[in-house]
Amino acid sequence: MSRISVGIVSNRLNGQRSGVEVYTHNLIQGLGSRKEIALRLINRRRTIDGVDHLTVGPWMENLRTPEEIWILYLQMYLKFIDTKSDIIHSPENAGFFLRPRKAKKIITVHDTIAYQYQKHMPMRINLRYNLMFPANIKTAHRVIADSESTKRYLINLFDKPADKIDVVPLAAEDFYRPAPEDRISDFKKRMSIERPYLLYVGNFMEHKNVPRLVEAFNNLKRSGSPHQLMIAGSSHGCDRGRTLELIEKLGLKDDVRFAGYVPLEDMPLLYGAADLLVCPSLCEGFGLTPLEAMSCGTPVAVANQASLPEVVGDAGAYFDPEDPEKMSDAMIKVLGSPDRAVELGRDGLKRAKEFTWEKTTSMTMRTYERALGRE
Repeated sequence: MSRISVGIVSNRLNGQRSGVEVYTHNLIQGLGSRKEIALRLINRRRTIDGVDHLTVGPWMENLRTPEEIWILYLQMYLKFIDTKSDIIHSPENAGFFLRPRKAKKIITVHDTIAYQYQKHMPMRINLRYNLMFPANIKTAHRVIADSESTKRYLINLFDKPADKIDVVPLAAEDFYRPAPEDRISDFKKRMSIERPYLLYVGNFMEHKNVPRLVEAFNNLKRSGSPHQLMIAGSSHGCDRGRTLELIEKLGLKDDVRFAGYVPLEDMPLLYGAADLLVCPSLCEGFGLTPLEAMSCGTPVAVANQASLPEVVGDAGAYFDPEDPEKMSDAMIKVLGSPDRAVELGRDGLKRAKEFTWEKTTSMTMRTYERALGRE
Protein backbone atom coordinates (compact mmCIF):
# COMPACT_ATOMS: atom_id res chain seq x y z
CA MET A 1 0.00 0.00 0.00
CA SER A 2 1.29 3.47 -0.92
CA ARG A 3 2.17 6.00 1.75
CA ILE A 4 -0.47 8.49 2.82
CA SER A 5 0.56 12.11 2.30
CA VAL A 6 -0.76 14.10 5.27
CA GLY A 7 -0.71 17.85 5.79
CA ILE A 8 -1.26 18.90 9.41
CA VAL A 9 -2.33 22.51 10.02
CA SER A 10 0.10 23.36 12.81
CA ASN A 11 -0.64 27.00 13.62
CA ARG A 12 -1.56 26.08 17.21
CA LEU A 13 2.12 25.36 17.85
CA ASN A 14 2.79 29.09 17.49
CA GLY A 15 1.37 30.13 20.88
CA GLN A 16 1.38 29.14 24.53
CA ARG A 17 0.91 25.55 25.58
CA SER A 18 -2.72 24.41 25.66
CA GLY A 19 -4.66 21.18 25.33
CA VAL A 20 -4.89 21.61 21.55
CA GLU A 21 -1.15 22.31 21.35
CA VAL A 22 -0.39 19.18 23.40
CA TYR A 23 -2.59 17.14 21.06
CA THR A 24 -1.08 18.65 17.91
CA HIS A 25 2.50 18.18 19.08
CA ASN A 26 2.04 14.56 20.14
CA LEU A 27 0.08 13.66 17.01
CA ILE A 28 2.86 15.10 14.85
CA GLN A 29 5.45 13.12 16.82
CA GLY A 30 3.43 9.94 16.41
CA LEU A 31 2.66 10.33 12.71
CA GLY A 32 6.24 11.35 11.98
CA SER A 33 7.46 8.01 13.31
CA ARG A 34 5.21 5.94 11.02
CA LYS A 35 6.70 4.79 7.72
CA GLU A 36 3.20 4.65 6.20
CA ILE A 37 2.83 8.43 6.55
CA ALA A 38 4.50 11.20 4.53
CA LEU A 39 4.02 14.11 6.92
CA ARG A 40 4.10 17.83 6.20
CA LEU A 41 3.22 20.71 8.52
CA ILE A 42 1.20 23.62 7.16
CA ASN A 43 1.91 26.92 8.87
CA ARG A 44 3.06 30.46 8.19
CA ARG A 45 6.44 29.65 9.71
CA ARG A 46 8.54 26.60 10.52
CA THR A 47 7.76 25.14 13.94
CA ILE A 48 9.52 21.76 14.27
CA ASP A 49 12.98 21.04 12.90
CA GLY A 50 13.38 17.90 10.83
CA VAL A 51 9.77 17.86 9.58
CA ASP A 52 8.74 18.90 6.07
CA HIS A 53 6.83 22.20 5.98
CA LEU A 54 4.50 23.99 3.61
CA THR A 55 4.73 27.66 4.58
CA VAL A 56 1.59 29.57 3.58
CA GLY A 57 1.49 33.35 3.91
CA PRO A 58 4.82 33.76 5.73
CA TRP A 59 4.57 37.52 5.18
CA MET A 60 1.68 37.54 7.67
CA GLU A 61 4.12 36.55 10.40
CA ASN A 62 6.01 39.82 10.01
CA LEU A 63 2.78 41.83 9.93
CA ARG A 64 1.54 40.05 13.07
CA THR A 65 -1.71 39.32 11.30
CA PRO A 66 -4.44 37.90 13.59
CA GLU A 67 -4.72 34.13 13.51
CA GLU A 68 -8.28 34.26 12.18
CA ILE A 69 -7.16 36.21 9.09
CA TRP A 70 -4.38 33.69 8.38
CA ILE A 71 -6.86 30.81 8.68
CA LEU A 72 -9.13 32.48 6.09
CA TYR A 73 -6.16 32.99 3.78
CA LEU A 74 -5.05 29.38 4.28
CA GLN A 75 -8.47 28.04 3.32
CA MET A 76 -8.49 30.00 0.07
CA TYR A 77 -4.98 28.74 -0.65
CA LEU A 78 -5.97 25.11 -0.04
CA LYS A 79 -9.19 25.55 -2.02
CA PHE A 80 -7.40 26.60 -5.19
CA ILE A 81 -3.86 25.19 -4.89
CA ASP A 82 -3.19 21.46 -5.14
CA THR A 83 -0.76 20.65 -2.31
CA LYS A 84 -0.32 17.05 -3.51
CA SER A 85 -1.64 15.85 -0.13
CA ASP A 86 -4.02 12.93 0.32
CA ILE A 87 -5.22 14.30 3.67
CA ILE A 88 -5.44 17.80 5.13
CA HIS A 89 -5.99 17.54 8.87
CA SER A 90 -6.94 20.48 11.08
CA PRO A 91 -6.38 19.51 14.73
CA GLU A 92 -8.71 22.16 16.18
CA ASN A 93 -12.42 22.88 16.21
CA ALA A 94 -13.40 25.94 14.25
CA GLY A 95 -12.45 28.08 11.29
CA PHE A 96 -11.46 25.52 8.64
CA PHE A 97 -14.80 25.59 6.79
CA LEU A 98 -13.85 25.03 3.13
CA ARG A 99 -12.82 21.78 1.50
CA PRO A 100 -9.31 21.57 0.01
CA ARG A 101 -9.03 21.31 -3.76
CA LYS A 102 -8.25 17.59 -3.92
CA ALA A 103 -7.33 16.29 -0.47
CA LYS A 104 -9.72 14.74 1.99
CA LYS A 105 -10.50 17.08 4.87
CA ILE A 106 -10.23 15.75 8.43
CA ILE A 107 -10.92 17.88 11.49
CA THR A 108 -10.54 17.09 15.16
CA VAL A 109 -13.28 18.44 17.41
CA HIS A 110 -12.10 18.49 21.01
CA ASP A 111 -15.36 19.84 22.42
CA THR A 112 -18.41 21.97 21.65
CA ILE A 113 -18.09 24.09 24.79
CA ALA A 114 -17.82 27.44 22.99
CA TYR A 115 -21.00 26.53 21.13
CA GLN A 116 -22.85 25.48 24.31
CA TYR A 117 -21.67 28.33 26.56
CA GLN A 118 -21.91 31.41 24.34
CA LYS A 119 -23.17 33.93 26.90
CA HIS A 120 -19.76 34.92 28.25
CA MET A 121 -17.63 34.16 25.19
CA PRO A 122 -15.88 37.02 23.32
CA MET A 123 -17.73 38.20 20.20
CA ARG A 124 -14.99 36.93 17.86
CA ILE A 125 -15.31 33.44 19.37
CA ASN A 126 -19.10 33.48 19.02
CA LEU A 127 -18.86 34.65 15.42
CA ARG A 128 -16.35 31.94 14.65
CA TYR A 129 -18.47 29.20 16.15
CA ASN A 130 -21.84 30.38 14.84
CA LEU A 131 -20.72 31.19 11.30
CA MET A 132 -17.82 28.82 10.67
CA PHE A 133 -18.14 25.85 12.99
CA PRO A 134 -21.33 24.34 11.44
CA ALA A 135 -19.78 24.63 7.95
CA ASN A 136 -16.55 23.15 9.31
CA ILE A 137 -18.42 20.06 10.48
CA LYS A 138 -20.53 19.78 7.33
CA THR A 139 -17.63 19.96 4.86
CA ALA A 140 -15.32 17.56 6.67
CA HIS A 141 -14.97 14.18 4.98
CA ARG A 142 -14.47 12.70 8.44
CA VAL A 143 -14.48 14.13 11.97
CA ILE A 144 -12.35 12.95 14.87
CA ALA A 145 -13.88 13.47 18.32
CA ASP A 146 -11.95 13.08 21.57
CA SER A 147 -14.82 11.26 23.28
CA GLU A 148 -18.19 9.58 22.80
CA SER A 149 -19.66 12.55 24.65
CA THR A 150 -18.36 15.01 22.06
CA LYS A 151 -19.54 12.70 19.27
CA ARG A 152 -23.08 12.75 20.69
CA TYR A 153 -23.04 16.55 20.81
CA LEU A 154 -21.93 16.71 17.16
CA ILE A 155 -24.71 14.38 16.09
CA ASN A 156 -27.36 16.25 18.09
CA LEU A 157 -26.21 19.81 17.35
CA PHE A 158 -25.16 19.48 13.71
CA ASP A 159 -26.83 16.30 12.48
CA LYS A 160 -23.46 14.87 11.41
CA PRO A 161 -23.89 11.18 10.51
CA ALA A 162 -22.51 8.96 13.25
CA ASP A 163 -20.58 6.84 10.74
CA LYS A 164 -18.58 9.92 9.71
CA ILE A 165 -17.31 10.55 13.25
CA ASP A 166 -14.46 8.53 14.78
CA VAL A 167 -13.80 8.66 18.51
CA VAL A 168 -10.06 8.87 19.17
CA PRO A 169 -9.12 9.35 22.85
CA LEU A 170 -6.13 11.42 23.90
CA ALA A 171 -3.38 10.51 26.38
CA ALA A 172 -1.27 12.10 29.08
CA GLU A 173 2.27 12.98 28.07
CA ASP A 174 5.01 10.57 29.10
CA PHE A 175 6.49 12.78 31.81
CA TYR A 176 3.31 12.50 33.88
CA ARG A 177 4.31 9.69 36.21
CA PRO A 178 4.68 9.17 39.97
CA ALA A 179 7.51 11.29 41.37
CA PRO A 180 9.93 10.12 44.10
CA GLU A 181 9.07 11.33 47.59
CA ASP A 182 12.28 13.35 47.89
CA ARG A 183 11.40 15.36 44.77
CA ILE A 184 7.89 16.01 46.05
CA SER A 185 9.33 17.10 49.40
CA ASP A 186 11.76 19.48 47.67
CA PHE A 187 8.91 20.85 45.56
CA LYS A 188 6.80 21.57 48.63
CA LYS A 189 9.70 23.41 50.27
CA ARG A 190 10.37 25.42 47.12
CA MET A 191 6.71 26.38 46.84
CA SER A 192 6.34 26.97 50.62
CA ILE A 193 3.55 24.39 50.82
CA GLU A 194 3.09 23.52 54.47
CA ARG A 195 -0.43 22.08 54.49
CA PRO A 196 -2.06 19.17 52.66
CA TYR A 197 -4.10 20.28 49.67
CA LEU A 198 -6.66 19.24 47.15
CA LEU A 199 -6.02 20.48 43.64
CA TYR A 200 -7.98 22.09 40.84
CA VAL A 201 -6.23 22.72 37.50
CA GLY A 202 -7.97 24.89 34.93
CA ASN A 203 -9.42 28.31 34.20
CA PHE A 204 -12.52 30.16 35.40
CA MET A 205 -14.80 29.70 32.40
CA GLU A 206 -18.46 29.11 33.20
CA HIS A 207 -18.42 25.39 32.42
CA LYS A 208 -15.47 24.80 34.77
CA ASN A 209 -17.87 25.32 37.69
CA VAL A 210 -15.28 26.79 40.08
CA PRO A 211 -17.72 28.70 42.35
CA ARG A 212 -19.49 25.45 43.25
CA LEU A 213 -16.10 23.89 43.93
CA VAL A 214 -15.42 26.68 46.44
CA GLU A 215 -18.81 26.06 48.07
CA ALA A 216 -18.02 22.36 48.33
CA PHE A 217 -14.58 23.16 49.75
CA ASN A 218 -16.25 25.32 52.39
CA ASN A 219 -18.34 22.31 53.41
CA LEU A 220 -15.13 20.28 53.62
CA LYS A 221 -13.54 22.88 55.90
CA ARG A 222 -16.60 22.86 58.17
CA SER A 223 -16.09 19.12 58.61
CA GLY A 224 -12.69 19.87 60.21
CA SER A 225 -10.40 19.17 57.24
CA PRO A 226 -6.88 20.66 57.44
CA HIS A 227 -6.64 20.90 53.63
CA GLN A 228 -6.06 23.91 51.46
CA LEU A 229 -7.61 24.29 48.01
CA MET A 230 -4.84 24.83 45.43
CA ILE A 231 -6.07 26.47 42.20
CA ALA A 232 -3.57 26.24 39.36
CA GLY A 233 -3.82 27.44 35.78
CA SER A 234 -5.06 30.45 33.86
CA SER A 235 -6.85 33.35 35.59
CA HIS A 236 -8.95 33.73 32.43
CA GLY A 237 -12.72 33.29 32.63
CA CYS A 238 -15.98 34.99 33.50
CA ASP A 239 -16.29 33.28 36.90
CA ARG A 240 -13.03 34.56 38.39
CA GLY A 241 -14.62 37.63 39.98
CA ARG A 242 -17.49 35.59 41.37
CA THR A 243 -15.04 33.04 42.76
CA LEU A 244 -12.97 35.71 44.54
CA GLU A 245 -16.12 37.27 46.04
CA LEU A 246 -17.26 33.87 47.27
CA ILE A 247 -13.88 33.11 48.88
CA GLU A 248 -14.06 36.46 50.69
CA LYS A 249 -17.67 35.94 51.75
CA LEU A 250 -17.02 32.46 53.14
CA GLY A 251 -13.84 33.52 54.98
CA LEU A 252 -11.60 31.20 52.97
CA LYS A 253 -8.80 33.62 52.02
CA ASP A 254 -6.26 31.72 54.12
CA ASP A 255 -7.43 28.34 52.81
CA VAL A 256 -7.44 28.93 49.05
CA ARG A 257 -4.15 29.39 47.23
CA PHE A 258 -3.77 30.56 43.64
CA ALA A 259 -0.69 28.98 42.05
CA GLY A 260 -1.26 30.53 38.60
CA TYR A 261 0.67 28.95 35.73
CA VAL A 262 2.96 26.22 37.00
CA PRO A 263 6.04 25.36 34.88
CA LEU A 264 5.52 22.20 32.86
CA GLU A 265 8.39 20.39 34.58
CA ASP A 266 6.70 21.00 37.95
CA MET A 267 3.25 19.74 36.98
CA PRO A 268 3.89 16.07 37.88
CA LEU A 269 5.11 17.29 41.28
CA LEU A 270 2.05 19.51 41.74
CA TYR A 271 -0.19 16.53 41.02
CA GLY A 272 1.93 14.13 43.05
CA ALA A 273 1.93 16.35 46.14
CA ALA A 274 -1.89 16.70 46.11
CA ASP A 275 -4.07 14.45 48.24
CA LEU A 276 -6.87 14.71 45.68
CA LEU A 277 -7.49 16.20 42.24
CA VAL A 278 -11.02 17.59 41.84
CA CYS A 279 -12.55 18.20 38.40
CA PRO A 280 -16.02 19.79 38.86
CA SER A 281 -16.65 20.65 35.19
CA LEU A 282 -20.17 20.74 33.81
CA CYS A 283 -18.75 19.87 30.40
CA GLU A 284 -15.39 18.58 29.14
CA GLY A 285 -14.48 17.39 25.67
CA PHE A 286 -12.11 14.81 27.09
CA GLY A 287 -10.58 15.40 30.52
CA LEU A 288 -6.79 15.56 30.30
CA THR A 289 -6.42 16.98 33.81
CA PRO A 290 -7.76 13.92 35.67
CA LEU A 291 -5.83 11.65 33.30
CA GLU A 292 -2.60 13.52 34.09
CA ALA A 293 -3.32 13.28 37.81
CA MET A 294 -4.04 9.54 37.58
CA SER A 295 -0.79 9.07 35.66
CA CYS A 296 0.99 10.59 38.66
CA GLY A 297 -0.75 8.26 41.12
CA THR A 298 -3.03 10.96 42.56
CA PRO A 299 -6.64 9.99 43.38
CA VAL A 300 -9.31 11.94 41.51
CA ALA A 301 -12.88 13.04 42.17
CA VAL A 302 -14.75 14.16 39.06
CA ALA A 303 -18.17 15.22 37.81
CA ASN A 304 -20.39 12.35 36.78
CA GLN A 305 -21.24 13.71 33.34
CA ALA A 306 -19.97 14.55 29.85
CA SER A 307 -16.70 12.80 28.93
CA LEU A 308 -15.21 12.45 32.41
CA PRO A 309 -16.62 8.96 33.15
CA GLU A 310 -15.16 7.77 29.83
CA VAL A 311 -11.69 8.80 30.95
CA VAL A 312 -11.79 7.93 34.65
CA GLY A 313 -13.80 4.71 34.42
CA ASP A 314 -13.96 2.88 37.76
CA ALA A 315 -10.77 4.56 39.01
CA GLY A 316 -12.25 7.68 40.59
CA ALA A 317 -14.88 9.13 42.89
CA TYR A 318 -17.91 10.78 41.29
CA PHE A 319 -20.34 13.55 42.21
CA ASP A 320 -23.15 15.66 40.80
CA PRO A 321 -21.33 18.87 39.74
CA GLU A 322 -24.45 21.00 40.33
CA ASP A 323 -24.71 19.97 43.99
CA PRO A 324 -21.93 21.30 46.28
CA GLU A 325 -23.08 19.00 49.10
CA LYS A 326 -22.58 15.90 46.99
CA MET A 327 -19.28 17.27 45.73
CA SER A 328 -17.98 17.76 49.28
CA ASP A 329 -19.29 14.32 50.30
CA ALA A 330 -17.16 12.77 47.55
CA MET A 331 -14.11 14.70 48.77
CA ILE A 332 -14.66 13.68 52.38
CA LYS A 333 -15.04 10.00 51.49
CA VAL A 334 -11.62 10.01 49.81
CA LEU A 335 -9.72 12.35 52.12
CA GLY A 336 -11.20 10.73 55.23
CA SER A 337 -10.18 7.22 54.23
CA PRO A 338 -6.46 6.63 53.58
CA ASP A 339 -7.20 3.12 52.31
CA ARG A 340 -9.70 4.47 49.78
CA ALA A 341 -7.24 7.13 48.63
CA VAL A 342 -4.50 4.54 48.12
CA GLU A 343 -6.92 2.29 46.23
CA LEU A 344 -8.00 5.10 43.90
CA GLY A 345 -4.39 6.14 43.31
CA ARG A 346 -3.47 2.57 42.37
CA ASP A 347 -6.55 2.10 40.16
CA GLY A 348 -5.92 5.45 38.50
CA LEU A 349 -2.38 4.50 37.55
CA LYS A 350 -3.66 1.29 35.98
CA ARG A 351 -6.45 3.10 34.15
CA ALA A 352 -4.12 5.82 32.81
CA LYS A 353 -1.92 3.22 31.13
CA GLU A 354 -4.82 2.37 28.82
CA PHE A 355 -4.41 5.76 27.13
CA THR A 356 -1.27 6.18 24.98
CA TRP A 357 -0.26 8.49 22.16
CA GLU A 358 0.74 5.43 20.15
CA LYS A 359 -2.88 4.28 20.32
CA THR A 360 -4.09 7.78 19.41
CA THR A 361 -1.79 7.81 16.38
CA SER A 362 -2.91 4.37 15.18
CA MET A 363 -6.60 5.26 15.50
CA THR A 364 -6.01 8.53 13.64
CA MET A 365 -4.34 6.64 10.81
CA ARG A 366 -7.41 4.41 10.55
CA THR A 367 -9.51 7.58 10.12
CA TYR A 368 -7.26 8.62 7.23
CA GLU A 369 -7.67 5.19 5.63
CA ARG A 370 -11.46 5.38 5.94
CA ALA A 371 -11.50 8.84 4.35
CA LEU A 372 -9.50 7.49 1.42
CA GLY A 373 -11.68 4.38 1.08
CA ARG A 374 -8.83 2.05 2.02
CA GLU A 375 -10.59 0.37 4.93
